[in-house]
Amino acid sequence: MKFSVFFLYLLRVAEQEKITLDEALHYAAELGYTAVDIDKDELKNYPDALRLIRKNGLTVCNIYGEYDLVNGKCSDACELIDYAKQSGAKVAMLLAGSFDAGELTAEHIASDGAMKRFLRENEKAVRALHAIKKTAAYAKTQGVALTVESFGGNRSLTSYISQIEWLLDEVEELHFTFDIGNFYLNGQDIFKAYEKFSSKSVHVHCKDYLTEPSVGSKEFSYAKISVPVGQGKAPTKELVKRFLKEGYDGYFTVEYLGIDGTAKVLKESMEYLKTIGKKKGEEE
Repeated sequence: MKFSVFFLYLLRVAEQEKITLDEALHYAAELGYTAVDIDKDELKNYPDALRLIRKNGLTVCNIYGEYDLVNGKCSDACELIDYAKQSGAKVAMLLAGSFDAGELTAEHIASDGAMKRFLRENEKAVRALHAIKKTAAYAKTQGVALTVESFGGNRSLTSYISQIEWLLDEVEELHFTFDIGNFYLNGQDIFKAYEKFSSKSVHVHCKDYLTEPSVGSKEFSYAKISVPVGQGKAPTKELVKRFLKEGYDGYFTVEYLGIDGTAKVLKESMEYLKTIGKKKGEEE
């Protein structure tokens, strides 16, 4: 198994533990992480990031960025692919924007057919689709896999299984980043999603959660349901084992919904994920 961590979390480790970014990267490497996921804006804001990442024996496995294709603020996201090439990443994850409040109705969310009709007929969705096709085609020429993920917000172009299925059907070159936690946040069946998207998945985000307080309740917050990977209700072990059994050889990235205690979260999450990858007889 190959493990990655968000560069953002290493910035938090440095701040929370009062150490340098270099020391935070070293800490991640010592835990067993071999790569980072990094935002394209972080590459711009931290010009020394790539040097420090490589100095500590890490690589960039995924670069991601937000390009509001839905609302026409960008005509493509080809720039993201250029950042991937610059950083050596083989995967680039595109956040393509969100619809306005009220545009996605309860009927759209409940019915795959209604959602797909909405997407085919909606000017914003069609505009985004054309931009994604252009970006995915360019990514293929550069040896980069363009992905979208199951986004955690409920108004995204990729919040729901039906939306993702529509995009993957329409864009042959498009791949998928499978986020274990976000399907739960949007009320989606994660095992149904696995059956549909595992073959297109080239990257996996491991995000755990508690189910109380429930999503949508007045008591709900990300902080209240945030736990290290392996300490919540996400079916992480079962899904990771399924991916590995089917020959998945990409990275598993630790993701955390909270903010505080990041160093401890990264340590405990790694300890848990390592147990999944062990074969029988290797357990201590």
